[in-house]
Amino acid sequence: MTEEQIATVLEAIRKQGRASIAAQAAAESCLEAVRKLNGANEAPAANDAANLLHALLPALDALQRVASEAAAVDDAPRGFLARWIAPQRAGRIEALVQGVRLLGAQFENALRMAGVTIDDEVGVTVDGARHRVVSMRREHARVGQVLEVVRAGYQLDGRVVREAEVIAGGQD
Repeated sequence: MTEEQIATVLEAIRKQGRASIAAQAAAESCLEAVRKLNGANEAPAANDAANLLHALLPALDALQRVASEAAAVDDAPRGFLARWIAPQRAGRIEALVQGVRLLGAQFENALRMAGVTIDDEVGVTVDGARHRVVSMRREHARVGQVLEVVRAGYQLDGRVVREAEVIAGGQD
């Protein structure tokens, strides 16, 4: 082999080396871009779930209010109801109340299956990260405990989406 041929082969090897380095850099750049995209896709998915939960909670609140109000109508004196509702329809109110309660329970079950934690426990210690105290009652034996949940709280993936609104025990 002549010196010229060796120089040509060496130049070809250098070109391949530069091409390999460029290809490696391009592949690494692509890999980094894919990793960033995957990371970016994970955060919005969590945000999308939290946003969906925020959108659904007022509907669940409305279902619970309807069940409560319908139960209050059903508990009204029968004489009052008899004037407004035919006796054969009185049983329909109870069916409506039960249907709305069932719908609310199914809604809550679907949220739980989706990984949502519903914070509606009574008797637990008030936690400032999960509870918002809206009122206090004087109960010495239960100071600092949740006495009543006014509105349930919700957590998704360990993050508080909405604090529970609670009535807590307090002192004089």
